[in-house]
Amino acid sequence: MMIIPQDVHNALWNWAEQLGRGADELIRPSYLYKPRLFIDGNEWCALYGTDLQAGVSGFGKSPDAAYKDFDKAWRKEKTDA
Repeated sequence: MMIIPQDVHNALWNWAEQLGRGADELIRPSYLYKPRLFIDGNEWCALYGTDLQAGVSGFGKSPDAAYKDFDKAWRKEKTDA
């Protein structure tokens, strides 16, 4: 049996974890569907669709926060239907 030094083991573990996080990003609704991103008042809005009533949207103080809120709204909209 081959013994892997701890520092190599840790590096492999960290690499595998980063791959997993990267894969998670690629399946986010905000990545897949590319909602429009714009400022609405004092917040960022990520909107998929023609308007707020007919589409799915997310809001936040930053683009990333708006995308995260959009992801939550997308999942809620698609699972509640």
